[in-house]
Amino acid sequence: MRIQRCVAAVALLIGLGCGNESGGGADGSSEVGQTFSQEVVAAQGGAVSTDSGSASVAIPGDALVADTEITITVAQRTGEAQTDVYDMGPDGLFFLEPVTISIRYDVDPGAGRAAVLAVREGGSWVQVPASHTAGGLVIGEVTHFSEFTVIVVGESVVVQSACEDYATGYSACGGSLTGSWEYRDICFEDVFIDTESEVSAICAEAVGAVELIAEGTIEIDDSTMTYGNETMTLRVTGLVPLACLEDTACSDVPSEALTDDWSCSVVGGACQCRFEDIWELPTNPVPYTLTDSGTGLEFDHGDWVERMTFCVQGDDLVIAYDMSQIGDDYEGWPVLYYVFDRVE
Repeated sequence: MRIQRCVAAVALLIGLGCGNESGGGADGSSEVGQTFSQEVVAAQGGAVSTDSGSASVAIPGDALVADTEITITVAQRTGEAQTDVYDMGPDGLFFLEPVTISIRYDVDPGAGRAAVLAVREGGSWVQVPASHTAGGLVIGEVTHFSEFTVIVVGESVVVQSACEDYATGYSACGGSLTGSWEYRDICFEDVFIDTESEVSAICAEAVGAVELIAEGTIEIDDSTMTYGNETMTLRVTGLVPLACLEDTACSDVPSEALTDDWSCSVVGGACQCRFEDIWELPTNPVPYTLTDSGTGLEFDHGDWVERMTFCVQGDDLVIAYDMSQIGDDYEGWPVLYYVFDRVE
């Protein structure tokens, strides 16, 4: 299960198709092979679309750190894709606020099926959480550029809500934890951009973001929680407007804390730096106790006690984690939310 990203704080230290034809070019539109481009002013935002309106991206003001030429390159559909494939560029461009992508798809997907926006992750199409259809368009919000298309899935597997929706309406309600749970998403309650980062001396406009991605399941009984084949991916993205760098080359933007696998390159009008770390969680059972009248979890690690709250509603489990308990370095960070689906 591929979990969509979350955007949060970082101390820059410098997250089944059915073959229908569509209005987006299911059999290959006349726009295949063409590239459409437009300069977007960071402070104002703007919209870029293909000439026919088969695909577009709307960028709010302040989502970019610098004025950037945005491109849409149209390619023939492949695999599960129900429309042409739209390669949004610059490739990998990261946004400080979600941008809205719309792709035309005015075909009935069939009974019990739904059309959703999909992003290419590796060699697969992965649906974008909370994407929806309106007026012959499939619409979704993303925080980085890649290739996008429309796929058709069973309505029972459509991700109806983005993780942020759960964070916004969360309250600790307790409930029955017993059972198997699969990660759906991880997110923070809001967007927090650190302005006291290591590169602030180079550029006051430098910002950073954290992405967390989880795969796997957890098993919970009356007294223990056990991780099953779980991996966690941490991605840190730093963004520095090129105009700020002056005598510093993009490749030399520092990261004192993230020395390994920290790399920087020019993307659009900014120097974009990335770090990624993947680790596996231990599979031994972890004892816990219920607190706060059954709405809290407590894990005694001997030298310190870790606390969380949770809420079970139907087949949804949300666990809230206050980052400030880790230490002073995390003071002021927003609450982290883990969202799970019950495994039948």
